[in-house]
Amino acid sequence: MGIGLAIPSRIVQTVVEQIRDFGTVKRAYLGIVLQPLDKELADAMGAEKQEGILVSEVMKESPAFKAGLLQGDVILQLNQKAVKNVAKFRNEISLMKPGSAVQLRILRNNKPMTLDITLGSQSEGEEISAEVLQKLGIEVDNLSAELAAKFGIPATESDCVVITRVKPGSPAAMAGLRPSFLITGVALDWNNQKRVTNLSALQEALKDLSSNQKHIILIVKHQNFQRYYTIKL
Repeated sequence: MGIGLAIPSRIVQTVVEQIRDFGTVKRAYLGIVLQPLDKELADAMGAEKQEGILVSEVMKESPAFKAGLLQGDVILQLNQKAVKNVAKFRNEISLMKPGSAVQLRILRNNKPMTLDITLGSQSEGEEISAEVLQKLGIEVDNLSAELAAKFGIPATESDCVVITRVKPGSPAAMAGLRPSFLITGVALDWNNQKRVTNLSALQEALKDLSSNQKHIILIVKHQNFQRYYTIKL
């Protein structure tokens, strides 16, 4: 059909070296969601120039989160090189090794700042689960005594994952999920239901989602009642 696909040699070399040295590919992890900064968005935000890329979300407890990167920051430079588009920035990070130190030049409230960040490591399974949760529009955590007290959850509850944030307008919000709801299971279909007792169990359950799956079924507990929530991915 006249379509040519190619993989850059730098990526091939990095992947081959990691498989040879570790038996698997270890991906560098920054923990942010990015989007292009177009002229209309730059004008609406009051940016003096249309340059860089916009941080639309920072994953909780990620390397970017710990370094102080915030939603709404504009990334201008990576290791003193200008950042012009999202794809190139992602490729540059993906070619780095976990544990590498990077320097970001950012713009916050039209004021330039420099942040030093040590990249983390994220397995394929963690990438899948993080991507699914991002698509759903929720943030989750293991249920601790502090979170139970914050959300008014009975002390008798244990061994489950609590929803700490639901993004307005997200698929999860439209399905009726709210902060303080407890995720107790994931159903890939009626014959394959997995119990969720902690974040690791949730991650394992989400790894089994197929790439073309259009819905996810969460088993959720709220006020002593459990119900199935079907959420469109």
